[in-house]
Amino acid sequence: MESEALGRGEGYPKPWQVTPLIRFGALVSLLLFFVLAPLTGLLFDPMLTELMARIPMKVVVFFDEFTAIGNSRWYLYPSVAAALLSFLTARYLVKKENAKRIWRWFAGACFFIFVNITIPGLLVAAIKWSLGRARPKLLLYDDIYGFDFFVGLEPAYNSFPSGHAQASLCIALAVGCFFKRLRPYLLAFAVTIAVSRIIVLVHFLSDVMASIAISLVLFWAILNFYREKGWLFTPGPDRREARGALDRPAPWPGVLGAQPQSGGCGAGDVISFQGPHKALSLMREQEALGGRAAVRPCRKNRRSRPRDANRNP
Repeated sequence: MESEALGRGEGYPKPWQVTPLIRFGALVSLLLFFVLAPLTGLLFDPMLTELMARIPMKVVVFFDEFTAIGNSRWYLYPSVAAALLSFLTARYLVKKENAKRIWRWFAGACFFIFVNITIPGLLVAAIKWSLGRARPKLLLYDDIYGFDFFVGLEPAYNSFPSGHAQASLCIALAVGCFFKRLRPYLLAFAVTIAVSRIIVLVHFLSDVMASIAISLVLFWAILNFYREKGWLFTPGPDRREARGALDRPAPWPGVLGAQPQSGGCGAGDVISFQGPHKALSLMREQEALGGRAAVRPCRKNRRSRPRDANRNP
């Protein structure tokens, strides 16, 4: 019964419940947006822009090429296309139920990435168009600095906040949910994109700080919503583990059908990420057993297995 309750996600945070980590991230993000970003704009943005203008041209050219990777279109179109193709494959091309579950899971993961880029991106675009902050180059060449409301449709007045910084951070956080070992590299990529926007004189430091605040708040909100709905993610086996930096991805659907048995892992026990090779191997074992779920002993059960008295120490 306990495994079934874990599989259904019972006992985990309710929708929009503020855990300590989410509360801390929200407070830091709000501090960035409402306090540090305005102070930075008043005190440091003009001085930092003049400093960036003295960087050698070779460095600027390099970062000008690199910063294009932060454009959201490189991630929006592939993610929604992969989600749609995976859904259609599961619906019309695949016959076996376990394979359908895997394709549907992959479609949901791609759509999760798409949502995490789109929703913050729409908010960033709305703020850009309404505030109309002049870009750093206007400060250097025309001595124009500040906001001109509702003229943000002109590219020269699209500075606040940074869309590239928001897209790169959102993609890093979303993809990092599924690949724990890649999180440091993904965050380093997002930071590099954010710094490059300042170096090439298309954004101020305060623009980047505001984008980071918006991305963090909306990412945690979307992740908490998915967790409550039981989509893609299952928190740890207790509430304390559910407060980790990122929720664990749910197991690949090929192992979701496993039922608790004596000495085996139930649906609630299998909570770590299983790759496609693992899911396919379990599918073959299920077919060999006549459709019954292939259940292997848990690590904890193997460790607690009593030592054979006849076996030499």
